[in-house]
Amino acid sequence: MFKFMLILCVVFICSCGENQNKKTQNDHNLNDKGLLIKREMIINPENDTLLFEISGFTTTEKGNIIVCDGADFNIKEFDIKGKLINTYGGRGVGPNEFKLPPCQIVLNDNGNLYAVIEKTSSVIKLFDEKFNFVKQLSNSASFSDIAFDGESNLITVIPPTPQFYKTVTVFDKEGIIKNSFNPIKLTGETLFDMCFVHYNSFNKKIILLYLYRNLIQVYDQNGKLNNEFSFPFLPLKAESKKFNSINGMPSFIKEIPIKNIFWGISSDDQGHLYILSGSYAKNGAKKEIYITSTEGKLLHVINLDFESKFIHVPPNQHDYIYATSNKETALGKYRIIWQ
Repeated sequence: MFKFMLILCVVFICSCGENQNKKTQNDHNLNDKGLLIKREMIINPENDTLLFEISGFTTTEKGNIIVCDGADFNIKEFDIKGKLINTYGGRGVGPNEFKLPPCQIVLNDNGNLYAVIEKTSSVIKLFDEKFNFVKQLSNSASFSDIAFDGESNLITVIPPTPQFYKTVTVFDKEGIIKNSFNPIKLTGETLFDMCFVHYNSFNKKIILLYLYRNLIQVYDQNGKLNNEFSFPFLPLKAESKKFNSINGMPSFIKEIPIKNIFWGISSDDQGHLYILSGSYAKNGAKKEIYITSTEGKLLHVINLDFESKFIHVPPNQHDYIYATSNKETALGKYRIIWQ
């Protein structure tokens, strides 16, 4: 999913709070934890006209792959072998169309409800399993990420501005706000506090992954922080450059990040988190995927031989992982070689 990136670097605070704010320092290193993957299928390997810009994707119970093509303003469905079988949407203002590029898509556990956000949009469109329009949800600020929980409640995040809006909002099946909260330990820098959201179905936890801070937080469904963790082999914050205000106008933005610490997150049916590295992977431009428990214990590292920005572990298939490549124009299915 193309998820827009913003954030500033501010000092990362590692202090512990009360018991509910337990901090886990991940003292495991990367030695002897490496795993390899073997490609079994790839869509658009030659960078042709099948896909132009993968900005988000998910999979169905049958193994079909549903892809947001931001440059093409539509959603494309591929079968388990990677053959294009359907195209939905297109550029426009109708209920089944997208005014802005679709940049994220999620599917509920029942497989009968999709949620799609458009780039920099404050609208979420809901579709049934055949991509018939169901309804849309609106917010005062642009959505940056979404996830379904196990009961088809929709968890959303916006760029953190706690003085104006709650960062995390949960909508029920009818689109009514069920709960909202602000993460703990926000720095006050909207860009630097930007995060992605993921729901871990096995442990029934809301996971916040910070793009430019070395921080993963685990919340319960009521917004209570259960624990948080970081990786000692990654920097506490991303590199940044000074922001020059336009025409001398006052701005809360002081610095702009120039690298990511993390790019994405998924989880398997055993509750393990799969965290995609950013610009600080040990093997350079090529990425790594850190497999951890929700408590922050590093279990394995998957070494990729390509760059990627989006990953997805399909339900009930923890031996497989999907990942984009070729500058987000190709999408492959990979088998994890457990050692």
